[in-house]
Amino acid sequence: MGGFFETYVDPLEETIRKQNEQLEQKDELLERQNEQLEWKDELLEQKDARIAQLEAELAAART
Repeated sequence: MGGFFETYVDPLEETIRKQNEQLEQKDELLERQNEQLEWKDELLEQKDARIAQLEAELAAART
């Protein structure tokens, strides 16, 4: 029975282990990218709020 495991199961386990490692690395990369996008979204929201504030000040100054 040992020959079967060495021939078929062990290489399959190694392949699965490598694939899991690759998936974990991709997951970590996606998580970092998601954090960057959230940070950029927050900056855009702040800029939009500042634009709205300046537009309101400009409209008030025109009246």
